[in-house]
Amino acid sequence: MRTVSTHQRAIDLYETHLANLPAVAYRDRGPYQARHAIAYAAAGDPEHAAALGHTALAIAQETGSTRISAELHRLDTALAPTSSSPRSLNSTTSSARADQRRRL
Repeated sequence: MRTVSTHQRAIDLYETHLANLPAVAYRDRGPYQARHAIAYAAAGDPEHAAALGHTALAIAQETGSTRISAELHRLDTALAPTSSSPRSLNSTTSSARADQRRRL
């Protein structure tokens, strides 16, 4: 039970932080959103994790941030055991990383 409460605490902290993040920190929102998704995946909620991950992915694609892509890779790993989920990010984040490499 301790593990679940630890993940819930992380979820709560990310929700608070994201709610207080200024709008001008749009690029910074991506990594936090991805980490928030990782916390949901660790807590056993892959659907919510994938939904949050897609939001972070949109920011990564818009900004070209490799930092967000790195966090999304961690999310892919966390979601791998539930890859049968219809909202899996594996192919989407792989595509985003390829797009970012082409920009460099």
